[in-house]
Amino acid sequence: MLKNDQSRKEHEQIRLKNKQSRKEHEHSMLKNDQSRLKNEQNGWLPCCAHTASLMRIPLSQTRFLQSLYFVQNRMHKMAQASATPKDSSPVSDSTVQNDPILTLAPEDIPDVEHLITEDDTPVDMFAEKQQRLLTGALYDSWHGPGNSRPFLAASNVGIFYSIHQPPLVPDMFLSLDVKLPEDLWAKQGRSYFTWTYGKPPDVVIEVVCNTLEGEIDTKMERYAWFGVPYYVIFDPIEQVQKGVLRAYELMPRRTYIELSPHILPGTGLGLQIWQGVFERREAPWLRWQDASGALILLGEERAEQIRRIRQARERAQQAEEQAERLAALLRAHGISPESDDDAP
Repeated sequence: MLKNDQSRKEHEQIRLKNKQSRKEHEHSMLKNDQSRLKNEQNGWLPCCAHTASLMRIPLSQTRFLQSLYFVQNRMHKMAQASATPKDSSPVSDSTVQNDPILTLAPEDIPDVEHLITEDDTPVDMFAEKQQRLLTGALYDSWHGPGNSRPFLAASNVGIFYSIHQPPLVPDMFLSLDVKLPEDLWAKQGRSYFTWTYGKPPDVVIEVVCNTLEGEIDTKMERYAWFGVPYYVIFDPIEQVQKGVLRAYELMPRRTYIELSPHILPGTGLGLQIWQGVFERREAPWLRWQDASGALILLGEERAEQIRRIRQARERAQQAEEQAERLAALLRAHGISPESDDDAP
């Protein structure tokens, strides 16, 4: 009996000791979590190198993970800053212009040779024309958002935000304050790699051609998570939504709210439905407009506009020359062209 009592006491002591150890461990884990959360809020990932070493990740990839964390964390903050809560004022042009662009150092850029940047997926005929209409007008007539700021407009180009996730491939996107790489034939130049450009696109447009692509749910969620400030859905025959044109603005916590498509704050652009002829096809087309509501013209439209202005000037000049000739003829017959015919 004494031995059993002694054994029970020893067992109870061990149990209490283990319980105390668990409490100390949980307290230590809580402190670590609080410290890690504080460091993450300051934009640093202290556990990255340690985690990478445990996973036997090479040092170069460790630097990439750290840098990618910085970029993604900054993109999230940019998305929050660019989003306009209902009770706050819109983001100004100066805010968008002065926001820094974060890119990886050359040694931290990941190898993308294994990524598929193009495939043979067919594109709908209407969507293909609509894509060229949107990108062509910007390059033909738009001078950017001001102060010589560059921009990139592209159609049906993959947007990679992770080397481990499939890309997003919108019908068209616009990214401000970025430039194309020098070598477009290199793998790094064939798609929009966010670790190269340092930011997501500012505007993404999807053209609805069927009901299977998830424009109003799956794609919208991914673009919001990715941090795209403005998401636009153009649904010509209203297959997936009520209304032909609907635009959304990113809010904090990466959710979208609807806004008027006629002006996208901070870009100097808006969108409108234009009924007209493009490439010999009469249809309601999606067109860019400036802040005043005027269409951003295609190259041929600008050429036609210039031609009409020149013709009007030529007609005015010809009328003026004809009037001068007539006045000279009247003077030759002793009649003053400035005289009042109705005078007594």
